[in-house]
Amino acid sequence: MNKESTNALRLLNAVLLLIVAAFLLACITAPWIFNGLIALGRNVAVLEELRDLRFEEIISRLVLIYLILGFYPAVRLGGASSFAPLGLTRDVPRIRAIGRGWLLGVVSVGALYVLGAVTGILVWAPDSWGRLVGRIIGYFIGGLLIGVIEEVFFRGALFGLLRRLVHWVPAALAVSAFFSFVHFLRPDSPTGIVYGEWYTGFALVPHMFHTTDQPGFYIPFALTLFVMSLVLCVLYRRHGHLYMIIGLHAGWVLALGAGRFFFDRATQVESVFFGTSVNLARSWAALTLLVLMLIWAAVPKTKRR
Repeated sequence: MNKESTNALRLLNAVLLLIVAAFLLACITAPWIFNGLIALGRNVAVLEELRDLRFEEIISRLVLIYLILGFYPAVRLGGASSFAPLGLTRDVPRIRAIGRGWLLGVVSVGALYVLGAVTGILVWAPDSWGRLVGRIIGYFIGGLLIGVIEEVFFRGALFGLLRRLVHWVPAALAVSAFFSFVHFLRPDSPTGIVYGEWYTGFALVPHMFHTTDQPGFYIPFALTLFVMSLVLCVLYRRHGHLYMIIGLHAGWVLALGAGRFFFDRATQVESVFFGTSVNLARSWAALTLLVLMLIWAAVPKTKRR
């Protein structure tokens, strides 16, 4: 194993250790934080909404918080002095690359909603116009945050480092399978949790994986997430940095959020292609779009020209 592979393996091990540590730390601290927030909601009138918090929400957010807080220390522990090995290089026009990807994401998913509206499967039924600006700003900021966090972690760290150890194709397949799997990790206690004990977080482990008895709901969503990750992996490999795919991911998130704001599903019209939800991320239409984008991304630029 050469020096580059050794460094990549060391950094990858640090990231994997961070995942395990964040999960264990969330299980340990979630009961005490949950109990404290519930107590605040009961005793402070202006914070009474805290009484409606679910333990599952607390533990999910804690895992994300610990991952974010521990990412830089993990990178340093892995021997890297900067984020450049993870795709955040400084020698590219970052704003332009993010903007180009963002525009592609908005237009591609937006085209699906337009197609659904033209065919009568989606109906124009916008939410309160008074909340339009706030919602769009929220989708924009949320999309950027999700794009940065998920792309740095999944494509920059996991795929970017794994492809230095094995061929990039099995690396992309493995990371994409993991990416799809993680999005179904939605803890849901069968009995409900009103008070956290020291073991409550660990007792929730068997109920971490969210499924449904409707295959038509989660099968296209799982496949869409898988192919989505493949598209992002291929584009990262082509461009050599994360900025373009951060923008693309953010554009997808904003377009999906705006689509749910402006449209409703026409319940009287059945469509296997568009599914039963206004969230087209769970439809075969989104999967078809991403397969086409994967083909486009995989074709070398010279051949496209």
